[in-house]
Amino acid sequence: MYRSLRSPTLAAMTTTIPTGTVSFLFTDVEGSTRLWETHADDMGASLSVHDEIMQAGVAEHGGHVFSTAGDAFAVAFPSVDDAIAAATAIQLRLLDASWPGPAIKVRMGIHTGEAQERGGDYFGPVLNRAARIMSAGHGGQILLSSVTSRRVDDDSLHDLGTHHLKDLAEPEHVFEIRHPGLPVVAAPIRTVDVRRHN
Repeated sequence: MYRSLRSPTLAAMTTTIPTGTVSFLFTDVEGSTRLWETHADDMGASLSVHDEIMQAGVAEHGGHVFSTAGDAFAVAFPSVDDAIAAATAIQLRLLDASWPGPAIKVRMGIHTGEAQERGGDYFGPVLNRAARIMSAGHGGQILLSSVTSRRVDDDSLHDLGTHHLKDLAEPEHVFEIRHPGLPVVAAPIRTVDVRRHN
């Protein structure tokens, strides 16, 4: 479940906080625990590069970082187009980055809806769904909810089908943004194995 861990420095990156219908981008470094275990001496340097790329991509597309936890970012955008543009730009930069330590791959999820905003933070089930969509992905992927996909008029959308995601009562029809500059992730997304019993 989504839990806010706000960072005043990151939260102050934009002065306008998106309200109403908002597109939420959740990101997380894939396999960060393993990377810390195997590259303890230089993982911090790679994370610094990751953070710079994240912050630049968010700022360029009008995003508002309202939460960070470890290497994860939660960002609000006023439009779907801004969220997708930021996510794509960030993934491209991560792919081309010169890493001082281990190369970092980031999984991303975008979901759109109305959330309660208070003091620069957001609350509500829309955040939980955004987090679960992100968690279903792999490093290098940008996953979208069905609600978000309906606001995208773009042939870069790839239909991944309907899936049950952890802790969500209703299944989600998941889509992926595919960009010619990004490699295709062949692995199936992470879903809950739903078995029917009599």
